[in-house]
Amino acid sequence: EAMYPEYLHLLSLLNTSDSMSAPLSKTPQDLNSATLLPYPYGCAPCRPDDINEVFRKNYCQSVCKIMAINNIVQCNVTLTPPDRQPCYSPMFAHDCVHPSKVGHSIARDLIVHAITSTMRDDCQAKPYMQHLMPESGWLLASPVALTSRANFEMVQDTMQMYSRYEELKAVQKTSGWSLYNDAKPPNFKPGWISTNSTGNEVISFMVDLPPHSCYAIYVAVLRSYQGMGKFTIEIQDMTTSKNTTMDADGLWKPHISVWSDIQASKDEDPSCTGKCRVSIRTHPQVEGRSGNKVKVLTLSARKCIDTKK
Repeated sequence: EAMYPEYLHLLSLLNTSDSMSAPLSKTPQDLNSATLLPYPYGCAPCRPDDINEVFRKNYCQSVCKIMAINNIVQCNVTLTPPDRQPCYSPMFAHDCVHPSKVGHSIARDLIVHAITSTMRDDCQAKPYMQHLMPESGWLLASPVALTSRANFEMVQDTMQMYSRYEELKAVQKTSGWSLYNDAKPPNFKPGWISTNSTGNEVISFMVDLPPHSCYAIYVAVLRSYQGMGKFTIEIQDMTTSKNTTMDADGLWKPHISVWSDIQASKDEDPSCTGKCRVSIRTHPQVEGRSGNKVKVLTLSARKCIDTKK
């Protein structure tokens, strides 16, 4: 959506006037023969030799498969008409989720263009081109608001990404929490993990910053499409004794597992004024789910923004 806002707008127009012209068609047969992709990339033939040997057995993935695996539509590539070939996209890797080398190059160029265009508009005191970035509300407000949201006073992490590194250490936890790497080699992605199906596993961390009227607290967790559990984040201000809670879920629909930041306290609500205790309590496993995994990766804090300005 960020890369192709005009493409999605085109799809919406086509689906309104003629649903058979766009990939989001009514029948699998029509969907498999569809060839509409963002200009100028379009469809491409499959070139298995360009795929890393480790992943070559998965072959190229068609637009049909990409849309199906991301829960956009139901699609069966075997129903492609005899006189047609599936539409392959060079922008995606074999897993239908990650960009390929071509896709990363496209994204890089678009991001650089967006940043430089925004800087140019700011220097020339021109309105921002809102179509350059996703409409996330605060993101488009101003460079000042964007800087404030990105200026973290504290970041505690379970893995070292940069030379400056503050380890996320638990001050208290129940036996169901452990710090370990659950990723397949050669990946290394450790985190504080609980899988107890009965829930009620608690882990606590401390935020110890200079006194301030309000700090916004973020907890980064793993979000995935299967085997994840629900949990509650509690913030206890050690100075004001105020308690703030919010419920969250590690399960989501996108067919991808990624690190996700959760803002656990609102900018207009002073939940932490410098020294506070942040706890995560797991819920019992939800009926019908294949697991109850909760993985905590990062705890961070920034100064709150005056949303009334």
